[in-house]
Amino acid sequence: MKYYLIGCQVFKREAEDAIRRSPHAIETNFLPYQLHQKGGVVMQGEIQKVINAVPHGFDAILLAYGLCNNGLVGIEAHQTPLVAFRTHDCIACLLGSNEAYQKEFTQTPGTYWLSIGWVENANDYSQYMGAVPEIPPPDDPAWLELVEKYGEDNAQFLWEERRKQLVNYERMAYIDTDVGPQEVMADEAKRRAVASHLRFERLTGDRRWIDALFADNWDPAKFVIVPPHHRIIARVNETIMDCVAIPQS
Repeated sequence: MKYYLIGCQVFKREAEDAIRRSPHAIETNFLPYQLHQKGGVVMQGEIQKVINAVPHGFDAILLAYGLCNNGLVGIEAHQTPLVAFRTHDCIACLLGSNEAYQKEFTQTPGTYWLSIGWVENANDYSQYMGAVPEIPPPDDPAWLELVEKYGEDNAQFLWEERRKQLVNYERMAYIDTDVGPQEVMADEAKRRAVASHLRFERLTGDRRWIDALFADNWDPAKFVIVPPHHRIIARVNETIMDCVAIPQS
């Protein structure tokens, strides 16, 4: 089988490892993780553009995304079926299941999550969320970006609002998926936790759900499979996502 992957760069390490072990031919296209923060119609539009540009000849387009801030809502399959994780975001995939994530959320809802993909790829404010000083360093890239975009007064307001977000967190959890330089990345996650006075935990990840995407082991309970001429919709229940036929004009 021949598949085309459109995935968040947060999954790059885990996906590339799974692809090496997959019996299928898989072409990859990793998109910037910032799409998740944009979410909604912006994320949907960017992913749809890439889907529309995929050449014919692939058996399916694999989407290494969950619902992700409603960024998959409205995504359409044309000639080629789509397959996506049936989950809200990447954390459950990295932990192995929605149930594993729900257990962690129930025990410690105030958790800021990191993985190798987040630590390696995040280069904006989100990666510094665990260590935001009261007075922004004048050469801090995140601070300079805010000033450039919004002006100094507005940047100061946004900086303070981001600091306030720390109040909601009590734990920084690093998910170790056993690919890449995990010790280095876990040490960096721990540094951020210490700097922000958050309790640090290193959790063992589970890559079987990610592996299943590339082995076409698409359990309908874990994946939404979108046939041609259907679009993705959100569900306010345990199914999270579904698909419906695109009305014909």
